[in-house]
Amino acid sequence: MSRGPAPLQVDKLTLFKKSQKLLDRFLFVFFAEDGGLIPPNAVSKEQNNYKHKMRNMRH
Repeated sequence: MSRGPAPLQVDKLTLFKKSQKLLDRFLFVFFAEDGGLIPPNAVSKEQNNYKHKMRNMRH
């Protein structure tokens, strides 16, 4: 009887470092938006552009 794939084994330090890097990047983007360095909702717009490009590549 198959129970599916084994859980991914990641040590706590690696998980912490990767999580911290992601949070740092979000914080930078939010700061840049608030400071007028990048336009508001720039991340959402880029995400939508990426999704659109990926859909077009499939067809």
